[in-house]
Amino acid sequence: MTLRTLRALISSIGLISFILFSTAILRAEPPNFLVAKPDLPDPLFEESVILMIPALVNVAVDGLIINKPVAIRIKRIFPNALELGDPANNAFFGGPVEPDGNMLVRRTSSPISGEQKIFADLYLSFDPKVIATLLKDPHLNKSNARLFVGYAQWSIDQLRAEKMEGSWYDVPADPNLVFADDPKTLWRKLADRARVQKVCVAPCK
Repeated sequence: MTLRTLRALISSIGLISFILFSTAILRAEPPNFLVAKPDLPDPLFEESVILMIPALVNVAVDGLIINKPVAIRIKRIFPNALELGDPANNAFFGGPVEPDGNMLVRRTSSPISGEQKIFADLYLSFDPKVIATLLKDPHLNKSNARLFVGYAQWSIDQLRAEKMEGSWYDVPADPNLVFADDPKTLWRKLADRARVQKVCVAPCK
């Protein structure tokens, strides 16, 4: 092995190590909600709380709006679904991308094949057959399941630019808030919390 080859090998190893280290950092980022700031001009996203989910496309950033139930009963989409109780008996507007698609988010300690982990015990499924199976399962945790129509998506650079423009708050994600009993009050609660956290120089009491 020549000196040039050895140097190239060391350089390659260093690059691979850097990529793996960078990936590990990205994966280690805490889960978060995107919370629209009060002056966000986009009517599709105003007063939205968005749960960030694993990207469906490698070059994209994806999320689900969790605080906007719509006037579509789940049983209209999945006729054999259980009664989940309001507000979860209605589907939620997850975002403007693929509005005819459905995603189910639930909390479980026993995920099935076809479910993708979001974080902690929160799982996502977008296969209609998997969703139909889960929604008619008598063991489904009804208070911890939500069906979404559509989802939100940005390119990485697009979302970065929107954050730099001051369109969004980043708020630590809480699984309990995904299944809030009164989702229509969730945006105000998290927006107020984010503003307080931003202005606190010392720990707030």
